Amino acid sequence: MIQTQNPDNEIFKHVIDADYKTLYEQLLAERKQFFYPPWSRMMKISLQHKDDKMLDAATKEFMLILNKHVSLKVSGPEYALIPRVKNVFRKEIIIKMPLNKDLPLHKQQIATAISEFKSMSGHSNISFIIDIDMY
Repeated sequence: MIQTQNPDNEIFKHVIDADYKTLYEQLLAERKQFFYPPWSRMMKISLQHKDDKMLDAATKEFMLILNKHVSLKVSGPEYALIPRVKNVFRKEIIIKMPLNKDLPLHKQQIATAISEFKSMSGHSNISFIIDIDMY
């Protein structure tokens, strides 16, 4: 049984008709259109801090620094799916990278951006978590 508020969605038609090949092709085309894997690699950068307002300001500042160091598709920052864990607030930034790009180079650019950010006054207590190909 499938419950949905959108029963007319084409996906459900393919599932009901057991037309998995068309479903697969449609979903793959959408992933290509929006530059999702398998046509890209994705990196998630999570920033964490106990003070929500400080985290919000810090993520905005980090985005300025990050955009100075990388020329990739960057989305965010947005609150994590679970925005607060053990009284620590979390925001996430998603970076999409072409498959033919050099991952070590991008990791170095991001590390440089993090180092520059942490060297600024008041940012040493912002925590970072980096997850590559998190899907």
